[in-house]
Amino acid sequence: MRFKSLRNDEAGAQDFIAAALKQRSFDVSRVRTDAARIGHHSAISPATAAYDES
Repeated sequence: MRFKSLRNDEAGAQDFIAAALKQRSFDVSRVRTDAARIGHHSAISPATAAYDES
C-alpha cells in the first residue's frame, strides 16, 4: 500500500494508520501541528506551507 507522505499531504496516510490501529483496539489521538506555538522554538525553521493536513 502506498500513500503520499509529503509535507502538507500526510492526511491520507495518517487516516489509514489511525483506522488500522483503532480496528486493533488501540486508542488513537490526532493532534494538529500548531505552527504558531512551534514557530518560536529555536530549532524550527520558518514554515513555508500551512499545517492544515498535517
